[in-house]
Amino acid sequence: MKRSFLVQCLTAVVTVTILTLACGDDDTGSETSPTAENGTGVAAVDDVISVVERQDRPGLRSLVQLSSIACTTEVGAGGPPKCLTGEASGTMVQAFAYYTCSIEWKRDAEVDAALNAFWELSPELYAAFKPPTEYLLDGDYIVVFEGPDPRAEGREKRGAAVAIDDRGKVHGLWLACGAGDDGATLVPDNVSSYLIAP
Repeated sequence: MKRSFLVQCLTAVVTVTILTLACGDDDTGSETSPTAENGTGVAAVDDVISVVERQDRPGLRSLVQLSSIACTTEVGAGGPPKCLTGEASGTMVQAFAYYTCSIEWKRDAEVDAALNAFWELSPELYAAFKPPTEYLLDGDYIVVFEGPDPRAEGREKRGAAVAIDDRGKVHGLWLACGAGDDGATLVPDNVSSYLIAP
């Protein structure tokens, strides 16, 4: 009788121990999943996120990488960068991809103004992912931020997407166009690989 009781007790202890270990493994896994707090595991992305979270304006500016692209003499919004005086149409120039309601390629002297519009949002991290091939910005990774829209009188937020290459260089910036276009509007439905989910 005593032996049977002892066996039952030992069995119960072993069962509880196994369940405790199993639950402990699950908790450990959840703690290491990508979040804003523990990083993405991709140094290039984490560095940019850190710069923004510290509100390090010179730091972000130093990460900007201009692209080589042919300028155009055509007038009107959108399209390639406009040629400056003395530049023939088709001349290769260095410019930064900046989107709002249309593409506005910024020369080096204009980049600070574009970044200022980003900083005006007091941006907070929303999501990070590998972009699908048809995404508007060209980069190995996209980090989306959002913050209060200075154009709006209410509590609407405005999204901003930053394109980053695998070296941590920033190749483009996309500020959502319409009122109320928050971070979610810059995250396509067909993202297959999130570093940080919305």
